[in-house]
Amino acid sequence: MADAEDLLGLLLRVNVLRHGPRSAAATAWLTDTEARLARDHHTDHHLLVYGSLAPGECNHHRVEPWGGVWSYATVPGTIVQRRWKEFSWQPDGPPLPMRLLTTPSPIDWRDLDEFEADEDYRRIIVLAATDHGPLLGNVYEAPRR
Repeated sequence: MADAEDLLGLLLRVNVLRHGPRSAAATAWLTDTEARLARDHHTDHHLLVYGSLAPGECNHHRVEPWGGVWSYATVPGTIVQRRWKEFSWQPDGPPLPMRLLTTPSPIDWRDLDEFEADEDYRRIIVLAATDHGPLLGNVYEAPRR
């Protein structure tokens, strides 16, 4: 895995560009970078969850058809309980326990992105810690309040 500081900088840039206005050059860079992250780190196979999408929770049916293996991970940040749990990524924050879904095929994010957007959540890529070492995965972050 790349140098941690360089990787965090890359993730911060990707996450900002995913959800804000961008030029044609920035769009091309984002498309290329996301493809490289998927190829090199399988980000399109990794979903980190901390609330209603987890096994046994009320919205698990939205990810269950993808199949895959569930394991445990930690991601730095904060979680507050409002109507739903709300996660905020903080690379220097305390490690929070999450569930990690690793799918056999790349995930088609469109339906889940639309569902999560109803509550203004946005999908970002983060660095997670697992029993097998660091891993890049997608997680839904709540809007900053």
